Amino acid sequence: VDFQPARLPGFKASATYFNIDYKNRILFPSDPEILSSLDGEGAPGIVLGLHPTQAVLDAIYGGKAATVGLPGGPFKDGGVVGAFMPGFPNNLLPAANIYGIVKVGPSNYGAVQTDGWDFSASYHFANDLGVFDLAGNVTLITSYKISHGDGALLDFLDTKSNPISLRGRASLGWSNGPYSAQLALNHTGDYVNPYKSQKVSAWNTIDLHLAYRVTSSMDQLDGLLVTLDVLLTEHNVTRAA
Repeated sequence: VDFQPARLPGFKASATYFNIDYKNRILFPSDPEILSSLDGEGAPGIVLGLHPTQAVLDAIYGGKAATVGLPGGPFKDGGVVGAFMPGFPNNLLPAANIYGIVKVGPSNYGAVQTDGWDFSASYHFANDLGVFDLAGNVTLITSYKISHGDGALLDFLDTKSNPISLRGRASLGWSNGPYSAQLALNHTGDYVNPYKSQKVSAWNTIDLHLAYRVTSSMDQLDGLLVTLDVLLTEHNVTRAA
């Protein structure tokens, strides 16, 4: 929906709803999905085995994983895997010390469903002080769900390495002759790291842009743009949920 009133020249606003359903995405399993699979509730194909026998481990350690029905290629500590296989592969741990074998590589059988809204508004006007531009935009994602294969869709909105539900930016721009400036406030909503039970608070940043375009009789300098950009951030605290 676009709105541009004739009685207010220079103003326009829009609202856009999106609903996207991706098929056959190449995806890496996320930390929550791996944990869910280890509990027996996640997507198939992630957990390759729980409580492996020593014979299975000996085959992996000897580079013969295919002989015990596991995919070939290197086995290594893959982040989340390291939580269940501590010290691997530097320490060839016995079966009693290993909880599970997890596939953390990409797979071409993922599905992603997401929907939300994009809002934007701007106002362009001029007076004796110069030319001004006011603008603002907000993206509100209402859902972001992922599944692998025939697994259930799991909600990953506002979690680490996934989309954040609320982002916004508001800016004020000004120009007069060779001078121009812009001040902008950016907002990012909070999110959680479910694997470590941590919450990252919402944060804001401020962008300041100053510019001067040189006018000179020297061809080497004429039109040269001199800029200064400053980014101000507030202290972002990560705390336990």
